[in-house]
Amino acid sequence: MNEEKEYIQKESEDSKPWYAKKGDDSDVFLTSRIRFARNLANFPFPNRFRGDDRQRVNAILLDVFSKVKNPDDFHLIPMENLSPQNYYILQERGILKPKNEVQNLNISQPTSIVMNSRGDISILINQIDHLRLSAFKSGLDFTTSFSLLRDLDSFFQEHVQFASSLEFGYLTCAMKDLGSGIKFSARANLKMSVNACKIRELKKKAEESQMALLPSFPYYTNDGGLPAGIFYDIVSTKAINGSDVSQLAEMEALCSFIAFVETIS
Repeated sequence: MNEEKEYIQKESEDSKPWYAKKGDDSDVFLTSRIRFARNLANFPFPNRFRGDDRQRVNAILLDVFSKVKNPDDFHLIPMENLSPQNYYILQERGILKPKNEVQNLNISQPTSIVMNSRGDISILINQIDHLRLSAFKSGLDFTTSFSLLRDLDSFFQEHVQFASSLEFGYLTCAMKDLGSGIKFSARANLKMSVNACKIRELKKKAEESQMALLPSFPYYTNDGGLPAGIFYDIVSTKAINGSDVSQLAEMEALCSFIAFVETIS
């Protein structure tokens, strides 16, 4: 009976969307995310497309994705079929950028979105880069996300050639993504660090690691000039230094330090 109860509880937990699950270090970290940026060789970046480049890149990448081992676990969302309400939902989950940001950055909307059934993996085609693979986890869990995206990235590379060079690594539209093409980010509740006036110390530590500690909602400031809020994003700022594995290790070390400071504050 107890085994049956445990099985039902496990099934219930597994069926939850990623953002409803209790993740590691969830007392400090709300979410963590990894994003891989890739571009096909022999095609210009999306902001330099001409003629039918956009449609050709979209067709090539969707054809590759149709060969994935578990296609029933993924579903395609063409952008032209996306309602305003569903756009807002995907924006809230960090998959799509706000429309005003898209306009301000002068970038196009993706031609297609592919998501898995759990919603913790998303693929954007033709926004900034040809291909952007993202994995989301509740709490702090870069290792699982990294493994998932690395496998997916390897699958694509079995079928298409990505633009790269020996000097710069993967070639991306944004200079900061040159190299591994990977961006790490995590959102944290730093209430105790804010109250203990430790934010400047944490920002300095992040900068030393070539990362950034940024307010999640930078709209208001307190008398000291710092944002008046307790939620902060820890983000990587360069992908050119070291290997993807070393970048992962540096991000995990920084987040562990931030969690330690938050716990003792």
